[in-house]
Amino acid sequence: MALQGAGKPLLEANIIKFPELKLHSEQEGRSYTQQILNDQILTAADKTWEKGDYNEFIKIISRTNLNRIPSSYQLKYKIAQKRVQHLAKPPSQ
Repeated sequence: MALQGAGKPLLEANIIKFPELKLHSEQEGRSYTQQILNDQILTAADKTWEKGDYNEFIKIISRTNLNRIPSSYQLKYKIAQKRVQHLAKPPSQ
């Protein structure tokens, strides 16, 4: 049975492919690490949202790429900004 497919050069110890494999592994590692960090940020944001601490929610979400978070967090971010602005206004007399 002959070797076939993308793994063939590796199984044949084609040394030229090892740097490509290392680069791919490093890229995957960075991506995985970033996903873990984003999950931790969103978990922290959820806790502050539940407490009604909108200032802290804004600070936490601001540490992410707003375009890459789920739309529900983008909406909560906008709501939090409005609530903070509303709370900052002095009462009208």
